[in-house]
Formats: sequence, C-alpha cells, structure tokens
Amino acid sequence: MNRIVCFALLLCTATACQNSILHEAQDVEEVQLANYYLELDISDILYTNPDEQDTTHVNADQDLDFAFTFKDLALEDRYLYFANTYGLSSDSIAIVGNIRFVQSPNSTFPEDLFDLEFVLTEARDNLEQNADGTYTYLDKEVLAHRLATENFGNNSLFGGYNVSQMLLTLPQPQELLNGWGEMVLSSNGFYFPYENLDLTEVSYLAEEDAIVVGGTFAVELKVMSCGFYSFYAVQQASFRGLIQ
Repeated sequence: MNRIVCFALLLCTATACQNSILHEAQDVEEVQLANYYLELDISDILYTNPDEQDTTHVNADQDLDFAFTFKDLALEDRYLYFANTYGLSSDSIAIVGNIRFVQSPNSTFPEDLFDLEFVLTEARDNLEQNADGTYTYLDKEVLAHRLATENFGNNSLFGGYNVSQMLLTLPQPQELLNGWGEMVLSSNGFYFPYENLDLTEVSYLAEEDAIVVGGTFAVELKVMSCGFYSFYAVQQASFRGLIQ
C-alpha cells in the first residue's frame, strides 16, 4: 500500500562551507592521476516489510569522458520543476549540471549509473550557451567559488528560496510504482534529520581550468510534492569528482 506522508519541511541549520576549502591545487599531475569515485551504502526502504530491507555497498568510478555541462532547470521534465525559482530575474537562470559515476564490476546494485547533480542560479553573463542548448561557465573559478561558499546541503529546494542544492540521482528512468510511469529518481534535497552534506574539498586547477570537488553525505532517494515517498536510504557516502 502506498504511503505518502505529508510533512512540514524541517527548518535547516545551515553548515556553511568555509572559504578555506577553496584553494588552487599545487600539483596538477597528482590531481589528474587521482581516483575520482563515489562510494556508498544503499538500502531498500520497504514500508510494508521493514525487516527485509537489504543494504548494498556500491563502488563507482567517475566517467571522465562524460562532459560536465549545465541544463536549463525549467526545461527538465522532472520533479525539479518544483524548485522555487519565483522572482528569478531575467538576467539570471536556474541550471543543473551533473558528474557521472559508473558502478564498478564488483558492485551488485541493479542500477549502474549514479549522478551527483548541482542545482544553482547563475547570472547569464557568467555562462556561455553551447550549440546543443546546454551551458558552460566562462570562468570555472566562478563556479568553484560558488561550490566552496554556498550551502548545497539545505532543505530549501522546494519550500524556500535557496535553489543551490546537490542531488544524488539515478539517471536511467524506471517505473518506481505501478501507474506512475517511468521517472528519474533523485534525492530532491536534504530534509530529514539524518540527511546531510559536507563538502570537504573544492580545489580550482588554474592550469587545467578544472575543479576537484569532494565530500560526504547521507540522504534518501525520494519523490516529493505535498509529501514524500522514499525508495532508498543512502548512508556513509563519500565522493571525489573532477569538473572539467
């Protein structure tokens, strides 16, 4: 039986990222050869049989051939359209970009692809639109500064006015519940008491014009509207990704 529990959005105690985590990497070669990964424990959330929930440990490596670009959030056919962008000025745009990770052969989770997505609003003057309609930053150091100084682990994506958010997403559409049709499953924000994000590394590589970002988090993969329905709980997640 579907259980959709309506709840009041929890007030967030923001843990602001400090400027000190943003620095220019000193050894470019070392960063290029580093391991870019996503590691986490993921458990089924079974409302009717909670004692039968299975936990799978996932190891995934970043797909460095997957181009990091941003899409117009308003054009994404996902629950992200609930993101509160009211009052967004005409000279700014809400965008979402993703780092892609591919599950290692020794992991057994049924989905192979995992995306870490970054949602934010940006001045159009800081972006260049590509031929395919996506966007890239004219100066990646501007993006690095945003990642280092803003709170991407907040609970305001739907109910507040802080659109900056990091999402864990399974990018391959799937039918999650009978009658819902195929959809992309995502974390959609950090709302519950145990959900948290700690960005511990944001390094700008001036020579390569690239960013290394890393951290830890815990979150549920869920759909949201007036309430929520959770499908997976993610614990002890850590990652390190390269934005080229």
